[in-house]
Amino acid sequence: MFFIKTQGYPISRCATLNASSFYLPAGTPTQQADGLLDRLNTSGGTYFNTGALAPQWIQLELPGLFNILTITLKVAQSPNGLTRHQISVGSISSSLQIVTDLNSSTTSGQILNLTYNPILTNVRFIRLTTITSPSWVAWQKFIVYNC
Repeated sequence: MFFIKTQGYPISRCATLNASSFYLPAGTPTQQADGLLDRLNTSGGTYFNTGALAPQWIQLELPGLFNILTITLKVAQSPNGLTRHQISVGSISSSLQIVTDLNSSTTSGQILNLTYNPILTNVRFIRLTTITSPSWVAWQKFIVYNC
């Protein structure tokens, strides 16, 4: 399994996944969600891929309101290079607020750990939007931990 943290349960395992698009040769939307959200041991397997260049997004819908402490992302990207990603959260999908703007060079397999202090409160929706990328938008993991 992919766990980085030793505390808490990854609430993303219980989430519903929606996306701007799914690249079906990478697996069905369900298979891509299972791998991305670490619902099963996918050490050699399924990941999320839009099959398209930026801008693209993926969104988690949690089964209720949660307080978010940490988000862990594992990059899937070829070629490596400059990317920009935004994370937006909220209790309803129509009014999400940007809480993180990542603008840096990333490499495939890189792990991005985001810890929020203060914690993000009353979150049901988490949207990860890739604004720019040198490759198709894809992710190996998108794991969310509550407090």
